[in-house]
Amino acid sequence: MDFSTVDRALSSLSRRHPALPDEVLNLSKHLLELLPSENLAENDDYARSIIHLIELGSGASSDATVRWEPLAVGLRLIVDYLEKRTSELPQSAQLSAAADEAG
Repeated sequence: MDFSTVDRALSSLSRRHPALPDEVLNLSKHLLELLPSENLAENDDYARSIIHLIELGSGASSDATVRWEPLAVGLRLIVDYLEKRTSELPQSAQLSAAADEAG
């Protein structure tokens, strides 16, 4: 598994042996198609798809055999997503949040 970038992490899912379930593979293809989109942090479909990938990896959405790979890639994606969302916050909101944490 290659977690160096989001697209490499997603691409790694298709190379796993034994192969991951089709639902995971189709979802990773869908997420890869969304990556070139501008403003992913505002894309609700992208956010929902990440959550679904995490659910597939945690066994929360099915009775199928749970594999760690979708969970790991989903967590990598959500960290990237949250970093993008945080960077879009106004500077004053970041300062206020830091003050609340310190206080």
